[in-house]
Amino acid sequence: ETATPGPGAMPLPSVSMAALRSRDAAALEALRASLSSVGFLHLSDHGIASEVLGALSVARAFFESDEDTKSKAAHPRKGFIPVDGCVNAVRPPHLHEKFSCGRLADSLVAGDPYYSGPSDEAALYFGDANQWPDEADAPGFRAAYEAAYRAFEGLCLDLHAAVAAALRLPPDFFDAALRRHVTNLCALHYPARPYQGL
Repeated sequence: ETATPGPGAMPLPSVSMAALRSRDAAALEALRASLSSVGFLHLSDHGIASEVLGALSVARAFFESDEDTKSKAAHPRKGFIPVDGCVNAVRPPHLHEKFSCGRLADSLVAGDPYYSGPSDEAALYFGDANQWPDEADAPGFRAAYEAAYRAFEGLCLDLHAAVAAALRLPPDFFDAALRRHVTNLCALHYPARPYQGL
C-alpha cells in the first residue's frame, strides 16, 4: 500500500508494523524497498496510539499552565524549556516552548561507564536527570510521558529487528548499537503570537 502523494512528491510506502512483527514476507520486502528507494515510510498498525495520545493530552494541559508552574520543571535539555530557552539548529527557538525528556533511568545499562564516564558526551546526554512537573501541578503527566517514551523505545527496537530481517541479517544485528542509544521525547508548543504583518 502507498500513501497518496501531492503533486510532484514521491510516493510514500505504507507498511504494517503488525505484519513486520510476524515477519510477513511481503511486509519485509516493502520495508526493504521503501528504505532503499524513498528512504521513508508510513508505519501503520504500530500499536502505540493510546500511549501517544496520552502523552499529547498531558502535554497540552501542561503547556496551558501558568509560567510559574511550568518553570518548576525547567531545564536547558531535560524538562521544560521556555520560548528562547535553548539554542536549536533545527527550528527557531523563539517560536516555541517544549518539554523534553531523555532516556529513562531504568532503561540505562547498569554499571556501564558509558553513562557516567568522564567524556563530554556522557555529561551532555546522561549527566542530568529528567525534570518532571510536580504531580499536584500536572496530574498523571510523568506516568503518561514515561509510558509514551517506553512505547516509542520499544517500537524502535522492534523496527530495527524488522530491518535486520528484511536485509537477511542476524536478528540481533543492531542490538549492540541500540543498547547505548541517545534519544529524546519532545513535545513542542507554539504559543500564539501577535500578527506582525508581511
